[in-house]
Amino acid sequence: MLTTRLRPECCLPRIRPSRGFTLVELMIGILVGTIVVAGVIALYITVIRGSAFVVTEARVTQDTRISMDLMASDIRRAGYSHPSRIEVSEETGMPENPFMDETRNITIHDHDGGTANCILVSYDPTFQYAPEDASLEFDLSDLIGSRQFVFGYRLNSAGVIQILASSDVTTTESCADGSWEALTDPRTIRVNSLVFSTEGSTCLNTSLDLSSDSGNTEDDAFWEAEEESRSFCEQAYNGALEPDRDNVLIESRQIRVTLEAADRSSGNTQVTFDESVRVRNNRIFAVEAN
Repeated sequence: MLTTRLRPECCLPRIRPSRGFTLVELMIGILVGTIVVAGVIALYITVIRGSAFVVTEARVTQDTRISMDLMASDIRRAGYSHPSRIEVSEETGMPENPFMDETRNITIHDHDGGTANCILVSYDPTFQYAPEDASLEFDLSDLIGSRQFVFGYRLNSAGVIQILASSDVTTTESCADGSWEALTDPRTIRVNSLVFSTEGSTCLNTSLDLSSDSGNTEDDAFWEAEEESRSFCEQAYNGALEPDRDNVLIESRQIRVTLEAADRSSGNTQVTFDESVRVRNNRIFAVEAN
């Protein structure tokens, strides 16, 4: 018969109770976890804000870039005329272009409290001209009231660039005439500044005697518009003129356009454009010395 011998209680192995986290360890763990989560959230917010900034900047840049491209396109075309509209003056022998006379030449104006923030140009929009009535040659009867041939851009006091959208404007003498439409979105973009100038335009007197006996120098025959100038050859040429004859002047025109715009909601996103646009059509005309 088998008998079971019980081990004395003193000889049984001691079972140690499982040890948990102390309060200090729990607090340290919670603190570390909070720091990690806060870092992840901060990184996420930074990425979201950065993405929003990039999107806003792209929108402002794109909208103002479109406005700049439209303005540059019309400025480059200024003075273009179909050859059939150009008449040669019997008095001076110079071509008389209806889109380059004093009432339709490029002009820069002040508008709505701003300075040099409006420009008007004119050109032939048809690119062809074959009037049935010969009496219509050299005039604009086929355009007036039916086709727009004066184009303009201006900045109003609300920070919106407007474009001239009217076929009843026939001169470039005033920015207050005709109907204008918003070109930039007034809900999202504020244009803080739009300035035009003739900086870089030049004038050359081809009739001036530059021989050594004349006393004239090359500087007397040449003029260049300075910064913030609004004038062209006729108003600003201060060189010498040959007396008792018509002086033939060649005007090479250039318009400098500076534009500053920002996001209307916050104003933190700003873009700036500064471009010089060369007019493709030079102006040739005659002036007589006083």
